[in-house]
Amino acid sequence: MKQEKGSLHRAMTTFRIAYFGGIVCMVLAMLFGRLAPPVLYMLGGAGILGMIGGLIYGSQAIRCPHCGGGLTVGRLPGVPRYCPYCGEALKEE
Repeated sequence: MKQEKGSLHRAMTTFRIAYFGGIVCMVLAMLFGRLAPPVLYMLGGAGILGMIGGLIYGSQAIRCPHCGGGLTVGRLPGVPRYCPYCGEALKEE
């Protein structure tokens, strides 16, 4: 499976939006859940789905274009410069 240029960084951006957006929804649910319990359930559910969806998407989409090895294992802050499996340089934008 060949990825186009810059797709690793787009995938990382999408992962971060989903994952950290889920965390924000869960924090908002904790803050405003006492005022209106339905808000707790809606925001909490959206937060859990966002976090789990972001993790699944990240593990499937952020892969080396050369060997297909996953690049998120222990490296969630960003895309590495070289693949830890095959050693090929990953393009940066």
